[in-house]
Amino acid sequence: MEIPTLLKASEVAEILQISPRTLAAWRANNPDDLPFVRLGDKTVRYHRDAVEEFIGYQDFDQEFDDDEYDD
Repeated sequence: MEIPTLLKASEVAEILQISPRTLAAWRANNPDDLPFVRLGDKTVRYHRDAVEEFIGYQDFDQEFDDDEYDD
């Protein structure tokens, strides 16, 4: 059994090039967009696979939006 790699919120914010406060707002407002795990009251972690998948979807969405405005 492989244990998934868990990333700190600060690491995920750096990867996504957003502030930790923005990431916290995403958690509060859209918790299903980027799944996370709570460990205790204040500790939040993200599965590396979920972050990679999220980035993939964002790249796809950006490409789609760019094509839409090429008319």
